[in-house]
Amino acid sequence: MSRAILTYSSMQSFLDCPRKYLNREIKCLTSKEKNRTLDFGSAWHGALERWYTPGDQDVKCAAIKQYFSDCFPNRESDYNERRDFLMLDVMFSTYLNRFPEEDFDVIAAETKFLLPIINPNTGRISRTFNLSGKVDGLIRMKETGELYILEHKTASSVDGSYLEKLPLDFQINLYAYALSRHLKRPITGVIYNVIQKSGIKLKMGETEEAYQKKLADRIAESKTGKSALKRIMPQTDEEFTIELRSKYRDPEMITREQLLISPQDLKDTEQYVWTITQKIIGEMNEGDWLPNRGHCFKYGKTPCQYWALCRSKNSELVQQNFYDIKPPHEELAEVTEPLF
Repeated sequence: MSRAILTYSSMQSFLDCPRKYLNREIKCLTSKEKNRTLDFGSAWHGALERWYTPGDQDVKCAAIKQYFSDCFPNRESDYNERRDFLMLDVMFSTYLNRFPEEDFDVIAAETKFLLPIINPNTGRISRTFNLSGKVDGLIRMKETGELYILEHKTASSVDGSYLEKLPLDFQINLYAYALSRHLKRPITGVIYNVIQKSGIKLKMGETEEAYQKKLADRIAESKTGKSALKRIMPQTDEEFTIELRSKYRDPEMITREQLLISPQDLKDTEQYVWTITQKIIGEMNEGDWLPNRGHCFKYGKTPCQYWALCRSKNSELVQQNFYDIKPPHEELAEVTEPLF
């Protein structure tokens, strides 16, 4: 019997809204609208994956510069791509200067896993789901030899509230639980690399057309029929980079937190995962998939990607115009057996 894949993201989707899980995991719908925030985070994760892969550091740095270039092929004409390309370059160089040496050895970067889900009460294997995922890094602490997870995160801001919530991070507890089972030895902690995405805007200046219109208005208002108004020129790459480097000199732009994971945390996670599977199976059997209205605008003005579909009462026309059919978890498709 073929088992469906459960990942952190799919479980979180179900917890957010059962209808969201239905649309993504079962109907395989994904929004046609590009999510720039996800693109930025993926590019940052990809850079650190390459950095923590064994190899010559100069060669890796050159490869990462090319990687950023490949991630943003339209940056000459696209404002957002140009800004993100320049920002990531500064972020990466700042990161290297901040951590020239590490107190851990990297065992593997971007580690994938696949394993059966276990009923903690009976020890039996789920007939419905397998657990799968991808961990940013598996590391060994040089001083103690303990195994840790290395987790990379980007955030718009990092304050005391953000850091205080890290011990409750279901994702990292899930990954620690999964790798502990794979390796048959505990993952005892996590190192979080949290880097802020600067809110600095790339100044676009004004077009020649806009300048000429403003100039004509000023001349018309002037008693002399003249104006010394100068055109506001676009910010150059060099000027924007200098501004970014100044911003990233602030040590709080890159935060590294080390947290411990206890054996009880791992047991609690196993029970939590099993409980979620039973709730999903219940929805499958009943077929209700009731939406969680409180999640529709969880992120302020930006609605859930399935808002248009739900609002239209699952209109076929809306589905065709706004969504593609794309299987979930394609990045894990090649993982067919445990890696350890």
